[in-house]
Amino acid sequence: MACGRYEKDRNTLKKRCPAKQYGITCEGQAQCPVAQGIRIPLSEDHRIFTPIDRASYKWKREYNKRTAVERVNSRLDVMFGFERHTIRGLKK
Repeated sequence: MACGRYEKDRNTLKKRCPAKQYGITCEGQAQCPVAQGIRIPLSEDHRIFTPIDRASYKWKREYNKRTAVERVNSRLDVMFGFERHTIRGLKK
């Protein structure tokens, strides 16, 4: 299924038929049950279904920002010595 859009008023993700989304002719389009598309409520699973569709280009851009921040956090851990935090015993 192709990415449709996030419908804020319904709180759903819309998935569209690839033939209809990309303008391809499909032989079974008249009988297809999902030719108009389907709606997936975000309440189905909040980890998987987010307002930004995981198959979209926007998701990829946002995820790249997240990984860049994780790299910075990792460098800070090493620089300030938080990487090795195994302290045991009363003396230490």
